[in-house]
Amino acid sequence: MKLSKQKLKQIIKEELEEGLKSWWAREKRDAEREKERQARQPEEDDPRFLAWTQANVDRGWKETEEEESLTETIGLDDAPDLSQDPEGFETAKLPIPLEFRYAEADETIETKEGSVGAKAGDAIMTGTEGEEWPIPAEKFAETYDDLGDGTAAKKNIPVFAKEMAEPFQVKVSWSDDLLQGEAGDYLVQYGVGDYGVVGREIFGKTYK
Repeated sequence: MKLSKQKLKQIIKEELEEGLKSWWAREKRDAEREKERQARQPEEDDPRFLAWTQANVDRGWKETEEEESLTETIGLDDAPDLSQDPEGFETAKLPIPLEFRYAEADETIETKEGSVGAKAGDAIMTGTEGEEWPIPAEKFAETYDDLGDGTAAKKNIPVFAKEMAEPFQVKVSWSDDLLQGEAGDYLVQYGVGDYGVVGREIFGKTYK
């Protein structure tokens, strides 16, 4: 059916009017939303603004305190006695034969908890998951039995451990290197001022 010019003009006019109505409706809706948003945001002289500001300041202080707490190093800034800690418990490493080698020169070992320097003659242990860590030669002789086939087993020496609820870091007694522990990992105390980090899964497999 052929439309007359008048009918075509009428259709175009209606379409334009409908489009204009939709545009105005969107503008009105957006304006109302902006008005509601501004109404929810308190003015600077409104007590609610002061409360909101204080809440954010308190939150910032809390986050800062949490960040600062991670800078405290066990074995350096703090030397907890896990035998006196209510959450500490006595345990011992299982005598599982582990492969080891002696370092022929000074080197850096990439442990699961961070980089640790080893000196020539130190024992480099390989754990149940292929992880490595160094032990000073003298300490290795005191705490491990060399089985003579390239493996060694830990002697039955009691230690104290504690599952940590938050990330932490530890300075080992024989090096300036720092070990990083995650929440759920174990802080292990081998002696006075002598600490280590053992991952949760590895602890469950290798400790009593």
